[in-house]
Amino acid sequence: MKRATASHFDKVGIAIPPATASSDAPMDAPLRRRVTVGFIVAVLLTIFIGVSSWRGARRAEQDAYWVSHTHEVMQTIQRTSRHVIEAETSARAFALTGQDPLLSNYRKARVSILEDENTLRHLTADNLGQQRRLDVLWTQVNTATEFAANIIAERQRTQLYPGVRDALEVERLLDAVRSTTHDMYEEETRLLASALKELRRGSGSRGSSPYRVPVSGWACGCWRGSPSAARLTSALGHRHNSALSTPSWNSA
Repeated sequence: MKRATASHFDKVGIAIPPATASSDAPMDAPLRRRVTVGFIVAVLLTIFIGVSSWRGARRAEQDAYWVSHTHEVMQTIQRTSRHVIEAETSARAFALTGQDPLLSNYRKARVSILEDENTLRHLTADNLGQQRRLDVLWTQVNTATEFAANIIAERQRTQLYPGVRDALEVERLLDAVRSTTHDMYEEETRLLASALKELRRGSGSRGSSPYRVPVSGWACGCWRGSPSAARLTSALGHRHNSALSTPSWNSA
């Protein structure tokens, strides 16, 4: 059979489309570029959000730690003041009555005071201001406990009450201890209020606190609205309110 030619098809009325190059290629290239760029942007945005959320959660954990740390410092300050008062009042009571069981309370309080000093030194190691106050406090505590030891020794030696003047001196020494521990407690209260304020705002920064590592707002922004953030802020706020009820520094 003879191969049909183009002129033959033309004669019978069959149209043959002209052979063309790939005319869609120029249109496909910009589309592919847009899809590629969009995909890259989506991946980078996902990575950014993930890193931001992780950093925010980690900073929030650090905030919670420092708030708990401040509560521990405040409790130790209160405990120190209570132990010093207990030691002094036990010594004064022994000087007045000569009852030996009171010496047991005095000795226990002295041991507790030493433990309190070590704890406060450790807890406030990175707070220069509190370390300076602690130096002042321990000078006052040592003076008070040495005086208490002296009135105990005097009572044991003479079997007589040392007198009202010694009682007044004990009270004066205790007032000095109360004043310094009160100042330390107030400083911790200020730091705690600042930490909770920043935590509620979601930035996690403790401002000028010597304990803190500054936290950027964008890093905690993704974590701020989460249920975990709300629960943490609520729990710490409850502890904060109880801590802000300043204890009586004049009670034995």
